[in-house]
Amino acid sequence: MLVAHSYGGAMITNCLQLWQEDERVADAVRRLTALKPAGVDTIADSTVIGLGRDVARVAKANALVGINIIAATGIYTHIRDAVLPALRQAGVTDEQLGTMLIDNPRRYFT
Repeated sequence: MLVAHSYGGAMITNCLQLWQEDERVADAVRRLTALKPAGVDTIADSTVIGLGRDVARVAKANALVGINIIAATGIYTHIRDAVLPALRQAGVTDEQLGTMLIDNPRRYFT
């Protein structure tokens, strides 16, 4: 069974000053291990860069459990927060961005 999961559960760090690494990883391992008897073999964690994903932390927990974890590859907040401002600063117009981000994918996928 595949379970989709978002926001990384116990593995995200939005408040770094309150974060207790060993405790949170142990909690994630406990929760993930509990999924196996329910028939879950794989989870897809859709947490992306900008929402707290830490692939090293996921890998650390994953090494201790008997299920597969598929990590997201999306970087949409990075595009919004870093790429688009850099393109605009370089002189790319909103019309050109529309072509790159909307028109070209629409042409390709239809």
